[in-house]
Amino acid sequence: MICSFCGRDQDDDAVFCSSCGEQLQGAPVITYERADRGARKPNRALPVVMSVLVLGVGFLLGALFGGMFDKKGEEPYLSGTVLPAGATAPAATSGEGGGNGGAGSGGIGAGTGGVGAGSGATAPSGAQANAAASSTNPPVLREGDIDYVLPPEEDDEDDADEAEEESETDEPFIAGDYTGRMYGEVFEELRDEGIIIYEIKVTDEELEEGAIVRQSVEEGHELKRNAAELIIFEVSAGRGPFVIPDYRELGTEGEAAEAELKENGFEVIFADGRNSVVQSGYVVRTEPGAGAQPPAGTEIIIYRSTGSEREKSVVPFLTGSTFFEAQALIEEAKLRIGYIAPNLVSTTAVVSEQSTDANMLIDEWTELDLSFIETEPLNEKSEYVYIVKSGDSLMKIAQRYYGNENAALYPLILERNEITNDRFMIGQALIIPPKPEPSFDVISSDEPDPDHDDGGPEDHQDAIGNVETNLTSISLVLPQDRTYGDTVKVLVGATPSDTGRLFRLVDRIVDKDEFPLYLEFHVPREGTVEIRVFYNDELIEARTFYDE
Repeated sequence: MICSFCGRDQDDDAVFCSSCGEQLQGAPVITYERADRGARKPNRALPVVMSVLVLGVGFLLGALFGGMFDKKGEEPYLSGTVLPAGATAPAATSGEGGGNGGAGSGGIGAGTGGVGAGSGATAPSGAQANAAASSTNPPVLREGDIDYVLPPEEDDEDDADEAEEESETDEPFIAGDYTGRMYGEVFEELRDEGIIIYEIKVTDEELEEGAIVRQSVEEGHELKRNAAELIIFEVSAGRGPFVIPDYRELGTEGEAAEAELKENGFEVIFADGRNSVVQSGYVVRTEPGAGAQPPAGTEIIIYRSTGSEREKSVVPFLTGSTFFEAQALIEEAKLRIGYIAPNLVSTTAVVSEQSTDANMLIDEWTELDLSFIETEPLNEKSEYVYIVKSGDSLMKIAQRYYGNENAALYPLILERNEITNDRFMIGQALIIPPKPEPSFDVISSDEPDPDHDDGGPEDHQDAIGNVETNLTSISLVLPQDRTYGDTVKVLVGATPSDTGRLFRLVDRIVDKDEFPLYLEFHVPREGTVEIRVFYNDELIEARTFYDE
C-alpha cells in the first residue's frame, strides 16, 4: 500500500503511515463510538503537533552546530539557507486542501502542513526538509533575506606579516644607560619597544627637574617585551626645600653652620651658653630644629656652646703688690692677668686697682685687669715688665724699649729672663733690662791707643795669659736697615771669662767696601768670651761665645 501523503510503501494491513503518521487511504477507518455523540471525525491535530516538535528541534540543532554565534565577537553568520520568519515555503505537493509551510535554520526544514477540508496536501515533514536542505551546497542567501556576515577568507600575506612580528617580539630588549636623560624622551622610546616603566619622583641638587637620576636595571640587562618585567626610574623633582641638618650630630662649628644657612637664604643669630657635653664653639641645637624645612628668609637661631661649667675661684687681694707678686697670687687662684696700665710698668711699681674686687667668686681662669703706680722715680737703670702678645718677637720687643736701631740687643732680654731656647708664650711676663752703655772708652782710630793696636789674636792671647784656649771667629756685616756713608767707625770689644778683662779686637775706620770683616779670637777652655760690636758708636750686636 502506498501513502498518498509521503509516497512511502506501507504494509497492506497498515492503518497509519510509518513515516508521516497519516492514515492510509483504503485502510479501515478507526472510529470511537460514543453513545451521546454523532458520527466520528478523523484526528487532525497529530500532524500539527509533530510538525511543531520537529521545527523546534531543528532550530535548536541549527543554533548549536550551524555557527550562528562567532566566538571572536564578530557578527553571526549561517552556513545554510535561511528563510526568515514569516516567509512562505513552497508547497511540497499540491492537494485538495493546499498547504502553507514554515522553514527551519541550518538546512533543517520543518513543515507545518496547511490543512484543508477533507484530506489535503501538507508541507513536507522535518525529515524530508532536512534531506532537501542538506543537498544544497554551498549555501546561498537570497535577496531579501537577513544580512549575515560570512567569515573572511584568510590572506597568506597577513599570516606572513604576523609571523614576522611575532619573531621580532621574541627577541629580548637590551637596556641602556638612561641616567641624565629626560624622562619624557625615554618614556616614548621604551613604550615603542614594548617595555613597561615606572616613575618615582626624588629631589636632587644637581640634575634639573625631569632628568633621570637612577634606574633599577643596569646597562646591558635583557628584558622581555610586553612582559611583567619593568624598569623603575628615579626622576629628579628639582632642588627640594632646604632641610636643616642636625649640626650637633654632625659636630659642626657655629661659624660653619652660619655660613651654610646664609648660603641658603636664611638669617642667622647666635645664642651662646654653657654646655657640659658639646665642645666650646660648636652647635648645640637650632631653632627651627633639625629636619625642619623653613622658607628662605626665615631667622634661624644657632645655640652655641661656650664649654663646660667651670669651677669658681676667690679673687685675691692685689693692691700694693708688685707685678711679680700679683702674678704669683693670680696664678695660685687659677686666674689670669689681663690688661695692665700703664703700658710701661717697672718692676718696682705696685698695683693700685684691680678689675674685680677681692674675695669675689668668679670662674676659674678669668682674666683680671690691673692698674699700677710707680713708687720710685724711673731712671736709665730701671727695669720694666712686658706681657707677651700675639705676633711678638724678641727683636720687636727690643725695638720697642731700646729703639729701632737697637733690635740686636734682644739677647739681653733672653739673659735677664733666663730663656735658653728663644721661645716664650703669649701672656708671659718678661723683664726688660735697661739699655746698656758701652763698658769701655771708645778710642779714636786717628790716634792709636798707646796700650793697644788694632787688636788681633796675639794681643788677645796676651790679654788672657797662658790659659789653654780654642780659636774661633766672627763675621761682621753691615745691617740692611741702616744707612752708612763710605766709611764706618768699627769698635769690637771682647771680655774673656777667665780674666774678666775688656780689650779691643778692632778700633778703626773701615771702608764700606771692606765688609764683611772676619775676626779671630780665643775662647778659654770651658769658658766664654763676650763680644760687643759698635758701628759709629751704636751697639749693633752683643754675643757670648762658648768653648765647644
